Amino acid sequence: MTEWLVQHGDILDVQAEVLVCSANPYLTLSGGVGGALRQKYGDAMQERLQHYLADRKVKYVEPGTIVAIDGSGTPYTMVLHAVAVDAFYDSSVSLVSELVVRSLAIANELGAKSIALPALATGYGKLAMSQFANALVPLVQTDFDVRRATVCLRHDADAEVVRAAISPRNA
Repeated sequence: MTEWLVQHGDILDVQAEVLVCSANPYLTLSGGVGGALRQKYGDAMQERLQHYLADRKVKYVEPGTIVAIDGSGTPYTMVLHAVAVDAFYDSSVSLVSELVVRSLAIANELGAKSIALPALATGYGKLAMSQFANALVPLVQTDFDVRRATVCLRHDADAEVVRAAISPRNA
């Protein structure tokens, strides 16, 4: 069974094989997890994302897209850029839930046993932390073959909201 952990701190400090990065439709690493990745590890990941768009002759991707990029100089085997918002930063609980399920499936296909997740669609996105937590509720009783899913949040109060939502279901 997948063990769900919720902690607060810097997601880039979480030991995991796969990192989920909240992404905007333009795949610009300008803030949140993407901005932190770019600041800590340089422009290689951003360049790969720009090539992804150029190769497809598009300027943006649709909400629900996951762009998988190898670690590109990070400690992760794979970084999954999950687009949980539209161009106006709107989202939904169902979209976030779907992206988390698909991210776990991709991690499993890679043989990864650990994944780190941010609170998708809650930074620039307009979802409340409680809505993000609700996206996880139906998932915590499902076995995804990934041994550990760590949800890392910047603030302890946010971590408490997510823990309160999923803990009784994870017991």
